[in-house]
Amino acid sequence: MNLRKKIERRRFYKHLQKETSSFIDQLQNKPQGLVLRGHVDIDYPKVEVGDGCCFRLNDYFRGTKDGMISLGKKVWIGDNVTFNSACKISIGDDTMIASNSYIVDHDHCVDTDGLLISSPLICQPVTIGKNVWVGANSVILKGVFIGDGAVIGAGSVVVKDVPANAIVVGNPAHLLRYRKQND
Repeated sequence: MNLRKKIERRRFYKHLQKETSSFIDQLQNKPQGLVLRGHVDIDYPKVEVGDGCCFRLNDYFRGTKDGMISLGKKVWIGDNVTFNSACKISIGDDTMIASNSYIVDHDHCVDTDGLLISSPLICQPVTIGKNVWVGANSVILKGVFIGDGAVIGAGSVVVKDVPANAIVVGNPAHLLRYRKQND
C-alpha cells in the first residue's frame, strides 16, 4: 500500500471514530461492542441500543420527540435502513434488518376534511421479536407484531401481525410457510 492510500485510510478511520462517538453521545444508553461502519443519523426520537449491535452505512433514526426506538443485543442493521417513530419501535435480540428497509409506527389520519399534511398522527407500536430476519427493501407499518424466528422476504410490505417462525413474502405480506425446526 502506498503512502497516499495509508494517509487516506487513516483520515477515514479518524472520521469514523468521530462519527461513532457522536452517535453514542445521542443514545439513551451506552452499549458495549457497538460496530458502526458509516454515518448514522438520529433526529428527535429516543434511541436505546443493546450490546454488540452493528450498523452499516447511512442508517437513519427519525420521528417525533415522543418517539422511542429500542434495539436488543446483537442486532444487525444493513445500509440505508430508516426507523420512523412517533410512539415505539422495539427490535429483539439477534435480529437482522437488511438494506433499504423502512419501519414506521404511525401514519396520518385520512378521515378528515382538512389538509392531510396537518392531519393528526395515528400511532401504534411496532414490535419485532428475537432472531428475526427482515429482507432487503421491506416495509413494516404501524401496529405490526412480528414473532420470534420469523423471516420477512425481500421487498415485502408487512401490514398485519406475523406469527413466530413464519416466512412471509409479498405486498401485502402473506404466509409462505413456517420454518423447519432445524432452520
